[in-house]
Amino acid sequence: MPDDVLSALIQRDSWAGMVITRGTLPRVPQRATLPTASDATVGQLVRIPGATGAADATYECKKGSDDAYSWVQIDGGISGPLGSLGYALMTTSQNGVGVEDITDLTVSVTVGTSRLIRISTLFRYTNTAQIEPAIMEGATELWHADLSANTFGLAYAAVLVSGATAGSHTYKVSNLFGSGTFNVVASSNGPNYILVEDIGAAP
Repeated sequence: MPDDVLSALIQRDSWAGMVITRGTLPRVPQRATLPTASDATVGQLVRIPGATGAADATYECKKGSDDAYSWVQIDGGISGPLGSLGYALMTTSQNGVGVEDITDLTVSVTVGTSRLIRISTLFRYTNTAQIEPAIMEGATELWHADLSANTFGLAYAAVLVSGATAGSHTYKVSNLFGSGTFNVVASSNGPNYILVEDIGAAP
């Protein structure tokens, strides 16, 4: 194959080949947050820029011995916050809630290495029975509250998680106890939410 044809093919099909044949080196793509780790991203590099006075962090997507994909930090990391990792909105009311998950208040995120994570939720409710809403990861309780019967209002909670393993995590809002059922009130103009944020390096 003639050199000029090969060069044209490299420049067309490879971002690395394109910049190398132009006399420069490839640049690691910059993102505000890590994309979902999967077979489609394995082997890729992503750079998360650090805030003023903080170093950038570079991650590589790898497959572990459990066949799960995750982003692994390959440099010294950053100390500043990375901001929102993901959230979920609830815009339709759920009535007659018992001991179960709250509809739509579940979110999956990718957590970096040695990061401090804040999980918060806000929801409106009315209840005639004692209830115990909680922020959960799987069957692990991260926070809960005991709400007395015959109350209504706006519930807000936030919990910090330090030392979560790097990779994918799913957080949700559930009701762990009830002497009866209750209603979760939501609308498109007044949504409930669960939000996961990276607020900096783990202490």
